[in-house]
Amino acid sequence: MNRLSYDIFTLSDIGERNENQDYVEYFQVAGEKLLVLCDGMGGFEGGGLASSSAAEECGRLFGLRQNESPQSFFEYAMDCMDYRISNLKGAEGQSLKAGTTIVAAMITDDCLNWLSVGDSRMYVIRNDRINRMTRDHTVELKSKMDYSKGLITIDEYDEQMKDRTVLCSYLGMHGIDIYDINPEPLRLKPGDTIVIASDGLYKSLDSEGIRKIVLKNKTSKSTAEALIEMAACVAKGKNQDNTSVIVCKVM
Repeated sequence: MNRLSYDIFTLSDIGERNENQDYVEYFQVAGEKLLVLCDGMGGFEGGGLASSSAAEECGRLFGLRQNESPQSFFEYAMDCMDYRISNLKGAEGQSLKAGTTIVAAMITDDCLNWLSVGDSRMYVIRNDRINRMTRDHTVELKSKMDYSKGLITIDEYDEQMKDRTVLCSYLGMHGIDIYDINPEPLRLKPGDTIVIASDGLYKSLDSEGIRKIVLKNKTSKSTAEALIEMAACVAKGKNQDNTSVIVCKVM
C-alpha cells in the first residue's frame, strides 16, 4: 500500500497585542510527525515562556518515544509538560503562575492521534465537510459535566454559566483533570486537511468560514496565510488576539 504524503505549514500572527504568546512547532522523527500548538497565558513574562516550554518539552519527549501507544505517550507527556509549566520561575526566581493550552497531533502509520488541553482547537476537513475534533475545556463544559453527575444544583449551574467562556483546564495547573485524548486513531485519507488553531482564529472565523478557505486553497502555506489574513480582517480594530494555525494537507 502506498504511503500518504503530507504538506505541513505553521504560521503565527501577533495581532493587535504587545506580545505573541502563541507558539507553533512541527517535529518529525523517523517518519512520524508531531504538530504542536500552544496558547500561553499568565502576563507579559509568563505566557510566552509557558507556550514555548510546553512545545519544547513535548517535542523532546517525542524524540525519546519508544514503542508505547500514542495514547500512553500523550498521557505521560501531558503530566511532564504540566509539571514543567507549573514550576516556571521568573528572572528573580519568583513563580510565574503561568499556563498554556495545547493541541498536539501525532501522525504515525498514516493515522492521526491527538491530545487537547484547554480551548485551542483541531478540525479535520474531509469530503468537503468540516469536523471539529476537540472540545473547549471551559467553565461551560465543566458545569454541564458537574450538573449531569448531580454535583451542582440548577441554580449553581446557572450562576457558573455567567463565566461560561472562562478556561478551566490548561497546562500549569499542578494536575490536569479535564483533557481529551482520542481512544481510537483516525485513519487519514488523501484529500484530508487538518487545521489546528488558537482561539484567535475561531473567534473571528466560524467553522464554515474555515471550511471555505481550506477548500479554496491548494497548499498548506496558502491556506494558513488566507486563514490568518481573513481573521485579521474580521477582528481589525477589536484588540485582535494572537492568531496561530498549523495546516496539514494529506496527499
